[in-house]
Amino acid sequence: MRCTTGHRGAVWSLAFAGDSNRLVSSGQDQCIRVWTLDQAQLCATLSGHDNRVIAVAVCPHDRLIASGSDDRTVRIWDLATGSCRHMLTGHTRSVIGVAFHPDGERLISGSEDGTVLIWDSRTGTCLKRLATPRPYDGLDLTGATGLTTAQRASLIALGARDEA
Repeated sequence: MRCTTGHRGAVWSLAFAGDSNRLVSSGQDQCIRVWTLDQAQLCATLSGHDNRVIAVAVCPHDRLIASGSDDRTVRIWDLATGSCRHMLTGHTRSVIGVAFHPDGERLISGSEDGTVLIWDSRTGTCLKRLATPRPYDGLDLTGATGLTTAQRASLIALGARDEA
């Protein structure tokens, strides 16, 4: 999808760039936009997500933008060039929050899957996964009988695994 004007549909997230003259927005239309405030102009459109972009954050050093999407990815963008530096995968549901550490070297993302991932923003490497244990984490349903499809799905949603 190519975006050339203001967002089509809902605007989901906003962040000021550190120079306070630029605003970053994300939206329903799968794009991130960078605006200049003094001239009230669109100066860049970043596209690449496959679903709505729910969250954006700007690095404190004003070099990077992070975005989180319903496509379950986090992307790190170069603010100067508009290019995607890294596409980060690891969440299994929508990414609904992103934030940079004050040093700009780490990024956190939160997802509807109940996890928080900590990333190295320079390399795109996942450094740590934080998650509250679920009631059936580790329970192996392989070969289990007598469960309905709905019961099996519920147990899997609560952490069980099924290798069948």
